[in-house]
Amino acid sequence: MTRPGPRCGHSRARRMGTVSGFAVLFTLMIAGVAPFSVGQAASISTLPPSPTVAFGLMCTRGYAQRLGRCVAVKVPPHAYLDASGDFWECMRGYRRVDEGCSLIKVPAHGHLTDSSPGKGWECDRAYRQAGNACSAVHVPSNAYPSYDPYGPGWQCARGYEALQSRCVAIKVPIHAFLMSDSSSWQCERGYFDDEGTSCVPIHVPLHGYLDDSGHSWQCDPGFRKEVNACLPVQVPAHAYAIYNTLGPEWRCERGYAAHRSACVAIRVPQHAFLVAAGDTWQCQRGFRQTGNACLAIRLPLNAHLDYSGNAWECNRGYELQGDKCLVARYAWTTQ
Repeated sequence: MTRPGPRCGHSRARRMGTVSGFAVLFTLMIAGVAPFSVGQAASISTLPPSPTVAFGLMCTRGYAQRLGRCVAVKVPPHAYLDASGDFWECMRGYRRVDEGCSLIKVPAHGHLTDSSPGKGWECDRAYRQAGNACSAVHVPSNAYPSYDPYGPGWQCARGYEALQSRCVAIKVPIHAFLMSDSSSWQCERGYFDDEGTSCVPIHVPLHGYLDDSGHSWQCDPGFRKEVNACLPVQVPAHAYAIYNTLGPEWRCERGYAAHRSACVAIRVPQHAFLVAAGDTWQCQRGFRQTGNACLAIRLPLNAHLDYSGNAWECNRGYELQGDKCLVARYAWTTQ
């Protein structure tokens, strides 16, 4: 005979009902609503609607939280609820005045704008604000209106510059051109500016060339600049000319080193080789430099050559003690 099981479902329902009742009571106490009397059945249907009580402090759209309650937002005429739903904004063409929306009076030759707080309008191009009106700006010849509210209200056309209240033509000399800003000029390549009045041709001497700017010149490698000429550089034997304005104008060939004004041959000892630059030497791997010679490195027990190949270091688990590699006193191993 099968014994009936415990009535778990009814017990769980009673527990859930108790918890739900406490949750409802706690919510109403926060909202300022009187709790239910003893014996009164507490159900969701007895709760006030959501626009009245702020459940979880979240009001529905069109209501704003005030002291734990949701109060309807009063939208004045010519206004609408904003994106948040708990405040309002004035329609285009109106601006906020106290708790209402007042019509913006746009003068002739003006237009509505959102970039002028308080006023709500700006004057059209070629007009400037004068009190509550827009007055025409006098644009001189060879100029055009601008939107600059702090300037004269106009700018000169390309090729002209402002002179008081006029636009006068920019005098561009021969062998010059207007710059991109249209307010200045620059000499063509091969010419230099002579005190802002004319463009004078650049005379490039023999063994010289125009530099990247096009307005000055430099000497070829193997020559140095002297006033208006390029003079040959004295290059010693076993050297070649280079372009260098801050140091020697020549460099020794590979296998030679500079010594004063000459190039001296590098003596490479046995078991050595020239480095990549070719101006000095280095001992081969397994040898150490001692003076002008390379001597073989004697590796002690439990040692190996380091990354340079010209010195040694102890193996892992050993430490240097004197000139020997002994077991490290604090050695550790990984499992």
